[in-house]
Amino acid sequence: MLRPVIILCAFALSACVQEPSFVTQPPEVADTCGIAARSAYVGQPISALVTAGLAGGARIIRPGDAVTEDYSTTRLNVDLDADDGVTRLWCG
Repeated sequence: MLRPVIILCAFALSACVQEPSFVTQPPEVADTCGIAARSAYVGQPISALVTAGLAGGARIIRPGDAVTEDYSTTRLNVDLDADDGVTRLWCG
């Protein structure tokens, strides 16, 4: 008698399982912080950006730096490696 109840419960619970959904990437964000004008600086030292006057207002992020999670589409973020080389530019 217990076996049919267990089987019935298993079928009932299997109906509650959701199929995995496919996650799509959001569309590319427009260049709202001036990445296009600075993209050539990836791979160069941060001093090159500073000397060119293109780092003003940017958030410079070194390895291990704490960064707030606030989002500003017009803020340029500059990720650096341990040698202060620019590894990535992104808006946010």
